[in-house]
Order: sequence, then C-alpha cells, then structure tokens
Amino acid sequence: MGIYTDANAYLTFLKGGAFKPHWDFMDVLVVQVYGNKRWRVWNAEVPYPYAVEMADRAKVDASKAPDQEVEMKPGDVLFIPRGEPHSATVSTKHSVHLTIGLLSQTGVNFLSHLRKAAANDPILRMDLPRHSSDEQSSAHEAALKHRLHQLIDAANMSQFLLEGDLSRLPAKQTAVAGELPKMEDILRLTLRRRVSLPDVAPDAGAQLVTIGGESRRLLPASLDVLRWLFDHDPSTLLTLTAGLSTRHGQDSIEAAIHELLQFGFLAVNQAAH
Repeated sequence: MGIYTDANAYLTFLKGGAFKPHWDFMDVLVVQVYGNKRWRVWNAEVPYPYAVEMADRAKVDASKAPDQEVEMKPGDVLFIPRGEPHSATVSTKHSVHLTIGLLSQTGVNFLSHLRKAAANDPILRMDLPRHSSDEQSSAHEAALKHRLHQLIDAANMSQFLLEGDLSRLPAKQTAVAGELPKMEDILRLTLRRRVSLPDVAPDAGAQLVTIGGESRRLLPASLDVLRWLFDHDPSTLLTLTAGLSTRHGQDSIEAAIHELLQFGFLAVNQAAH
C-alpha cells in the first residue's frame, strides 16, 4: 500500500477487553482470528486527528450509545478510520484478533518536508526583526512570503512520497551466519518494494546498489536472485536455483544467498519435515 503499517495480536482469556474506549491516530483494520468479539464504534468528533492530539484520547464519552455495534467472528474484518472512538469486549470464552495499523502521510508531513527545504534558504534562516522600523519589518515579511511562495510552487507531492518510499529500509530479518536454507525451504524478500538493479555479466565484480538509502556492494548472482524474487516471491530455493541455472552455478547461488541473508534482505521459512 506504500504506507507505514504495524500489527498487534490480542489474546483475550477473560471477560472484557484490552483497552477502555479510545481512538487511534492511524486507520485500523481489525481481523478476528479465533472466538468472537463485540465492537462498539462512535463517529469521530475531530476529523483526521493528528498524533499531537493523542492527549485527548482518554476523553471518550462511552455513556453515549455507539453509532455502530458489530459482532466479529473468525474471518471477519472491520475497518475503523482514525479518530473514531471504539472498544471491544470478548463474546466467547477466548478470543484472538489482529489489529493492523495503517499510518499514511499527511499534509502536515508534507509541511515538515518543506521545512527541511526551507532550511537551505539564507533568507528563511535569518532572524526575524523585532526592533526594526515598520518599513523594514514589512519588507522582511514580504521577502519571507515571496520565498515561501516560491518554495511551495516548486514542491512536488508525488516526488515527496517517492523519496519517502525510497528512503525506507528493508524489513530486515536476523539470519544465522553460515547456515544456508535447504532446497525445499521457502525464500521471501524483506525488501518493501522493487528497487533498480544493474544488469551485469555473471563474471563481473560486485556492484554498488542503494537500497533504503544505504549503499551495498552485491555480487552479480545476488542481483539476479533479487531480480528473480521480485517476480517469483516467495519461492523455494530449489525453484530459484532452477530458474537461475542458465546464468549461475550452484556455488554462485549459494554465495548469493549467504550474502543476502547477511544483509537481511532475505527471510527463510523452513519447510515442514
């Protein structure tokens, strides 16, 4: 989805729920996994709340009747927009549900991006005049506004979002050094998105690649493993080896897997034995 996400699992063994009625500053997907839970949801009083307003989260009037009341059973999914107060209570003896937080960039984040660009402008870094004449203060204010207008006109929201995507690091996994996966084990990428990779000959030297704002030197076979998994993720090592057999031998592929595991660009799911 191109946005920041996190997931929490809630296991309930008694009556009630984990939290009192509250609202979140991110959108939430609720996925009921086991048992049943009853959700009460109230309409938001503050549209599109921002993180700085978290201090008001406890001020939810739960005495009012909810605007929605939903009984969730396994497999059900509920979407709760940010700012909508909600609470949940278990309806069966046990319950397990996931909440997936969806944190999007906002206009406030775009302003923060503009602020960083503004720091490169000497006029915007100048002290504001406090003891100058009205004429001098007005002139300085006009110059400031002119620079701000130029900054805003030059800003590009799509470029801002793209730069944010490219700066995000992979979801790195810890790998045991020296231990390679079995042929039937499943490999999957930890990279959050496809990245640009140089296309080089198998016998070329290590190539400099930027991933998540960090530069790495990767073997040609490592580049081909990443490129192949971009189109076949997830995949067993056996299938990957067969797919790259025309370009690389077994030793080169093993060296590539070892390198990518060390950098945390691969995760391994062991096959059931």
